[in-house]
Amino acid sequence: MQKDPSCNIQKCQHRNECRPCPIKKVMAFGNPLLDTIIHTTDDTLLLKYDIPVNSQKELNYKEMNQLIAEIEGMEKTVTLGGCSQNFLRAFQWIMNNNCETVIVGSIGNDEVAEKIKVLLNADHVNSKYIVHKTQLTGRTVCIVNGSDRSIVAYVGAAAELPLEDLLAIEDLEDYIKKANYIYIEGFFLPNREESTDHILNICEEHNKIVVANICGVYLCTLCPNALVDLITRADIVIGNVYEYEALGRVMDHQSADSLADYLVKNTKNKICQYGTIVIITRGGENGKCVYGEGKILEFEVTKISDEEFKDTIGAGDAFAAGFLAGLCQNKTLIQCCTMGCYTAGSFIKQIGCKVPKFPPQPVL
Repeated sequence: MQKDPSCNIQKCQHRNECRPCPIKKVMAFGNPLLDTIIHTTDDTLLLKYDIPVNSQKELNYKEMNQLIAEIEGMEKTVTLGGCSQNFLRAFQWIMNNNCETVIVGSIGNDEVAEKIKVLLNADHVNSKYIVHKTQLTGRTVCIVNGSDRSIVAYVGAAAELPLEDLLAIEDLEDYIKKANYIYIEGFFLPNREESTDHILNICEEHNKIVVANICGVYLCTLCPNALVDLITRADIVIGNVYEYEALGRVMDHQSADSLADYLVKNTKNKICQYGTIVIITRGGENGKCVYGEGKILEFEVTKISDEEFKDTIGAGDAFAAGFLAGLCQNKTLIQCCTMGCYTAGSFIKQIGCKVPKFPPQPVL
């Protein structure tokens, strides 16, 4: 394994220069959702709705309403959901709310949308949401059984952001130009390939660092071309080993490690001396950070006691937030991974992806 060299890793105004760059602005593109979390001790619901364990699946409106009705009498927790919303809220928490964050997406004109905006504001995240009057705001149900969590989503209005609506957002390009990082979740891609391409074109024109979160195995079947385009144009790619393996099959790679090696050696965008950064998480096992010309760092995952453990909803999003917070503070890559693990561990102690009530502790 290679040792982690110290370096300021901000992408500077000119690609080949490194200099200290203050970073306080992050912009995300994703699906605004409201989560309903239930805990169960069996697989009855998973079998009935054909939901794979530890995976994600989309339901239509009728199916989601049926599921919501079925869990009506169960104990549940309602919180904000969606990869980008989770990521930005966790990012603000680990950065002590000392950043400017904004998310772009689509919501309906309903009570769920209003609740989302109130909860986002409480967690210091701004939104530039397009409102669709004919679509309902997206919702998810997270079914938790011990350390396993399976998520089903009715994406609803979140799936509707055509290019004409994106272009109608006031000062969109100016927002992107002022942001230090642009975060795009894989769930944002279906039906929005043209909008995503436009966002990436602006990022490339203005030399913005793009962070891509793969998000779900099923996306490798649902929108493989768009997902490949995103990760090959991103500067930082984050996902779990199962997502890389699924994407590797699409891209003719035999393993997650093979795909990671290909990405760091063949993608265009570079972050100073590190080049493209690829993060592979493995649940409770050690993860990998691949960068440069194939250098590899292994990092240890924070151990959580059974008494503290609640569920893993949003853990991957929280890891991405902590990792990016490390970049914001010019930490080394291994330190960034440590901050990612600390942030994920802190959110695992909550039911659902809730911002911890305790303040973040100095990690390094």
